[in-house]
Parts: sequence; structure tokens; C-alpha cells
Amino acid sequence: MSKGAVVKDHNNLEIKSLYISYDGVLEPLGQSQILPYLRRLSKRGIKFILIAYDKKFYSENKQKEKLFSELAEDGIKWINLRYHKKPPVLSTIFDVIRGLIVCIIVAKRERINTVHARSYVPSVIALVLKKIVKIKFIFDMRGFWADERIEGRLWKRKGALYHFAKFLERQFLKEADAIIVLTERAKEIVEDWGYDVNKVSIIPCCTDTDHFKFNREYYIEWRKKNNLTGKFIFVHTGSLEYWYMKGKMLDYFRVAKEVMPEVHFLILTHSDKKGILKLILDKGLDKEDFTILSVPFNEMPQYLSMVDAGIIFITPVFSKLASSPTKFAEYLSCALPVVINERIGDLEDYVVKNNIGIVVRDSNDKHFDDNQYRQTFKGLLNLIKDENLKFRCRQTACNNFSLNIGVDKYYQIYSRLR
Repeated sequence: MSKGAVVKDHNNLEIKSLYISYDGVLEPLGQSQILPYLRRLSKRGIKFILIAYDKKFYSENKQKEKLFSELAEDGIKWINLRYHKKPPVLSTIFDVIRGLIVCIIVAKRERINTVHARSYVPSVIALVLKKIVKIKFIFDMRGFWADERIEGRLWKRKGALYHFAKFLERQFLKEADAIIVLTERAKEIVEDWGYDVNKVSIIPCCTDTDHFKFNREYYIEWRKKNNLTGKFIFVHTGSLEYWYMKGKMLDYFRVAKEVMPEVHFLILTHSDKKGILKLILDKGLDKEDFTILSVPFNEMPQYLSMVDAGIIFITPVFSKLASSPTKFAEYLSCALPVVINERIGDLEDYVVKNNIGIVVRDSNDKHFDDNQYRQTFKGLLNLIKDENLKFRCRQTACNNFSLNIGVDKYYQIYSRLR
């Protein structure tokens, strides 16, 4: 198909998709996990109308008008709705009702034939649209959202709200024309629940491997710029909230520093910096051994190029079997080995199979301990001596988490539904 060609269904109608996200496109996640896919799919001829809910902080971004123009040039119509957080539950109901009204109007006016819902809240809107407007529904599941809310302590208990969310989940899985999950384990769980596995596709969180790549000049220059020359640098990017094991990562760092005094921890996050600094001091660590920054998405490769290894510790609960952290793909794409804990989606399989990092396992199936931290860090230092390590990390990213691979899989789903 030639560039810019329009995808048609069997009745010679354009494939027009209403893409709904409760995550905003002005925030980092939208920049890395929504817009790149839509832009590339748009070039293949799929017409998108994007409806996304941006938080107030991001909605006031000066880049907003510029992004409107850029998306219009890409053939993507963007309808920017405000995300509401308070009061809990009622604010979400308000957002859903408002979004549903907008989506029904848009779907009828624009003759939409596919609705692509990213996660659960947008899927409420999508399910109603499927019934009213008679269009195809793509349930881009992302993870087991209701269980994440419980295990991330966002909901206090498995009460009425949880059971209602699980009821909706069953409706989404039953009614969707296509289901997208992030991991092989999630697909197996959905199959065990008795749903049609033929509707399920696995698309992990991918990254633009042309953007995220190691640059030797950055390794030297940015270390000098940040006064980190001669350090062994760990990195954590993104959120530090909910199921991220901040304390365990700091414990690992403490033990690593006992083995190698030159160890430094770079944390790139938009999360509360006062909270992480307090935890650092509570652990008896020196804040001078940490650099905590909020950086623009387009500068992430520069920072990742100057570090030695990524660290990802996530609470190993049921919902995380469906998890595919974007940072994992970004680290590997920048040729970084990783230190992870077990039972995070399919990550362990990739690490072990390709020999691209270290897996920290629970001691006695309950807790990590300093001895294991020490052994695994020494194992990491030995692994880094392997001159082919960076190549394997990069190759694993290109073979499994390249944005092009993700776009191809999404395109196949749209083609199958026409």
C-alpha cells in the first residue's frame, strides 16, 4: 500500500477510528505510548479522531496549540477534554458521561466505524457506542485495571466498586471485537477465564528505537555536564507511586554502594521529589549520591545514554502479570542492561533468554535480602564486562519492542475488523 493510501473496508468505506484515552496526550505517557502509534497508523491511511483527557497541569502546557497543528498535519483530529480527579468516583462518572455525549455526536457526524478504547474507563464509552452506533470495538486492555486499583492501594478494599469494575471487565471481554493485552501471561489468564483467545493479540509497550538509542558522545558529555564522570550510574525513570518498590530499590542501591562506592542513582520522574528525598534520608543514605530530575520526553535518550543500568522493582502481585513497563523497552533500546524483580509480566523471560540483565528473586518466597542484592550486583558487574551486552540489549529491543512492530500489529487488527 502506498504512503498515505486510505484503508477501506469491504463496502469501500474509509476506516475511521475513534481513539479514546483517559490518559492525556500532553503528558509523558501520551507522548510515548499514544501519539507515535496514531501518527504512524495515520500515515497508513487510518483516519483517527483522538479523544483524550488531560490533567489541568498539562492542559495549560504552552505546547498545546503546537500539538493541535502537528496532529492536524498528520490527519489526526484531537478533541481535548479535561480530566477530573475530585470528588472520587463522581468525577469519573462525570468524565464518562461528558465523553459519551461527545463521542456519540462525533461518531455519527464523522461516520466512525471503529472505536479503540485504551483501558477500562474509555471502554465504558466504547461499549455503549458499539450498542448505539453499531461500530466495531477494540478493547485495548493494558492490564487488569480493577486489580491494579486494589493492589496499588488506590481502592481500599474489594468492595462494590471493585466488583462493578470486574463486571464491566467481563462485558468488555465478551463484547469486544478485538482484545489487546501486553503480555503472554495476560493472554493465558484471559483464556483461562473462558474468553475467545482468537480475539486476543499481544502488543507489549513499545518504543521508538530510532529515538531511544545509545550515543557515546552523550555518555561522555552529559556525565561531565552533571558532574558524574567516573560513577557507576543506576537509573529509574517515570512514576515512583503505587506498586513501585521505592524502598527495595534504595536498599539495593545501598548494598551496591557497599560493593562499589562510586555507585550513583539517577531518578528521572515527575513524581513528588520531596517524598523520595525523605525516604532517602530515612534510609540513612546520602542525598549527594542521588540526582533527581524532571526532564522533557525528547531529552530522555541523552540521560539514558550516560548511565550503566536500569532498575525496575515492581510489587509482584497478580495485576503485574499483565504489565509491560515502557521503561523496560526504553532502557534496552538505549543498550542498557536491567535489574528487575521476578513476576513482572514477561520481563523475566526476555532477560533470561537474551542474557541482558539480572533477576532479583524473593528470598524464601517472602522478602529480598542484602545477601541476594550483593550477589546479583556482583553478577551485574560481571555481565557488564561482556563486550556484546549492549548489542544484545539493543537487539532485544529492536526485535520485540520496536514501535514499528507494535504499529504493524495494530494495523493487522484494524485490517481484520474491516
